Amino acid sequence: MDYMRSLSFIFNDKNWPVKVLILAVLMLFVITSPIATGYCLKVLRNVSNGDETLPEFDYGNMFIDGLRVGVGILLYMLPFLMIMVISGVILFLGGDSNSGVVAMGGILMGIIIGLLMLFLLMAISPAVMIHATDDHSWGFMFGFNKIFSIIIRNTGSYISIILVAFLINFVLSFVGGFIPIIGTAFASTVGMLASSHLYGQYVRQNGIFMGTMINNYAGNDAYNNNDDRYNY
Repeated sequence: MDYMRSLSFIFNDKNWPVKVLILAVLMLFVITSPIATGYCLKVLRNVSNGDETLPEFDYGNMFIDGLRVGVGILLYMLPFLMIMVISGVILFLGGDSNSGVVAMGGILMGIIIGLLMLFLLMAISPAVMIHATDDHSWGFMFGFNKIFSIIIRNTGSYISIILVAFLINFVLSFVGGFIPIIGTAFASTVGMLASSHLYGQYVRQNGIFMGTMINNYAGNDAYNNNDDRYNY
């Protein structure tokens, strides 16, 4: 895995300032954020094919792709969200009786569930995005066995991209935080693109879609996904 390449590839595109700015603006609004997610899915797809240029925008298709991924991740987090809601209801109903104990229990439960949700989000998001790249239907989110197989295909490498992506985003968020809104948006965008590049590297190196191991990321042209569904 070429970790530094996940950052440097962004700045190799001559139009990177415009593309990053557009992405940063899209991420600021809930209604347009799926386009940014769809864009990252396209980056993942391109990198897995050996193309490291920042793609052009196709707002319609990218919105649909991003929405699919968002719904898929939400599906996997739904059990924890339900537990959180139930805990909140119990906390509310038990407010008059042993309120201190109930409040502390509710806070502790909230912290535990929050950490579990964060861990699940970190663990499942790369596999969900990778599978969404391979399966262009809305039913991709129910391919539990395929998503699990992506994770265990090379568990050590999968864990490494999660940790590196987390570290990159953490450092960028810390630095970007010194410039409110603009710095944070720029940092989040670069972190998102870097993470997508890492996921694309994982796909290419491990031959996720071909079912065969691809060892040479830098120059191996053996893997080439020519499915027209993805050529937008």
